[in-house]
Amino acid sequence: MTIYCAPCERDFKEQSHLDQHLRLSRAHRHTKPTQKQSQPGGQGIQKQLSHRPKNHGGTDWPTPNEVGSHSRTATMGKNQQQKSLATPSVDQGVRLQKSRWTIIPESEHESALESLVSHSHSLEVLEARKFLVRPYIIEDTADKSRSSKRCRRCNTSEAKSRGEDCTFHPSKRNKYNVKRPYKCCPETDGKGCTTVTGHDFQLPPHVSRYTDFRETPASDGQAKASAVVLDCEMAGVVGNATGEPILVCAIDYVSGATILNHYVFPSQPINQMRSQFHGVTKETLHNAHSQGLTLAGWEGARTELWKHIDENTILIGHALDNDLSALRIIHRRVVDSGILARSAIGKGGQCSLQALCAQLPRVEIRKNIGGIHDCLEDVLATREVVLFCTRKRDEFKAWVVIQQAEQARLEEERAKLRLEREQEKAREKLKLEKETVARGIPPV
Repeated sequence: MTIYCAPCERDFKEQSHLDQHLRLSRAHRHTKPTQKQSQPGGQGIQKQLSHRPKNHGGTDWPTPNEVGSHSRTATMGKNQQQKSLATPSVDQGVRLQKSRWTIIPESEHESALESLVSHSHSLEVLEARKFLVRPYIIEDTADKSRSSKRCRRCNTSEAKSRGEDCTFHPSKRNKYNVKRPYKCCPETDGKGCTTVTGHDFQLPPHVSRYTDFRETPASDGQAKASAVVLDCEMAGVVGNATGEPILVCAIDYVSGATILNHYVFPSQPINQMRSQFHGVTKETLHNAHSQGLTLAGWEGARTELWKHIDENTILIGHALDNDLSALRIIHRRVVDSGILARSAIGKGGQCSLQALCAQLPRVEIRKNIGGIHDCLEDVLATREVVLFCTRKRDEFKAWVVIQQAEQARLEEERAKLRLEREQEKAREKLKLEKETVARGIPPV
């Protein structure tokens, strides 16, 4: 167990260390160190040692019980019973400072949504940014040769198959053993040593993955969120180097209330945990899974998200194509904070979430050792960036002008450096030719 002092954002191993801190620290000099302060809920908050850094997104923001999410027909969640799932630990702390996150007055909810709708990206823009906006059809792909089915055993293309039998080696080829590459037979020539009737045609991995994509369900008449901010944290799994979601967070765009904040247990074994980026360890994930408190893979996460959205919901995110791809979702109403910034600036410019937060709403995120991502903080930060771009248009345009001027200056410097390098190469070439002529060797 560790003891947490919220005003100072410090951890202490023992209660005595916290008591000494409260007595001697200048921050608490005008505060009487009563017994209440050292108990859970006071200034000293006792907590379990967690895999997560102090959750900046949760320390000063209303919980779902305090602020309802904004829906098109009713407040979401009043008549819905949520499944008890593991929620990543959040240090609520003591709310002594003003919230960094924007609270939109109820009278401005509709105008905020209207501004958001006007900034939704077209299908052409989404496709150019690698979003999947329609079901994947092999016949529509430009490279049909790489998308056609092949036999899993003999690698024969379905298009070139003419009803021949399937001849193959049952064992895998060992390329390092030249004399006997296949353990199943001593032969090194020929297509294989085993023949069966018929082939086992399958789609290649890069295509079969797209067969899992599904379009967001149409409206079923129930109240769903009008706009949701989404983010996932990933871990590499066997057969998918890009990664599968292990943590999914979603908040209501208008109210900021938390909709989802759950661990996800991948269906495939994890081979790259990537804890240095998101702070989640295998032990934490397995402990939650052993208690039955995780969502069942990307399918479970997608199903849980679909309880709160439909095809009319606007999904917001930063590099949202990665999150939608991880959840195998096809969605056409999207606002991406990175696209908003980059399309306004043009080429170049820092469009990372951390850079945009610092430059636009002037909110600092990931201020922890190692800059570990906090999933809930990231969705709140993305919301701040999109609110700034859509509601403070004059300030956003002013920022764009500054960024464009900076990019023009940098491009001018790069062009100057390229010219200097070319001139230097020309001088070196001329010098070499003169030395060659001086030695009596004809130039090349």
